[in-house]
Amino acid sequence: MKNKKRATTNSSQTICNFAARILNLRRKYNLSQEILAEKAGVSRKTLSRIENGDDGVKCRTIYAIFNALEVKVCEECVNCRDNL
Repeated sequence: MKNKKRATTNSSQTICNFAARILNLRRKYNLSQEILAEKAGVSRKTLSRIENGDDGVKCRTIYAIFNALEVKVCEECVNCRDNL
């Protein structure tokens, strides 16, 4: 069994902020989960998990979604959670 490090409250809050931003931008641009997921190269299920605040998602996946939305995100900020 793998040891998983739990996200701290601070990193969980960060994921929630990313989740809300992704959901708001997807709605703003009138994109379905299917379309955005395809553009980002992730499954619709993964996108749904992110939008619901799942903190088990890799930051590179979140970064790919922001890239698909054509939103610039500080790479250092996005990658920091993968090192927890």
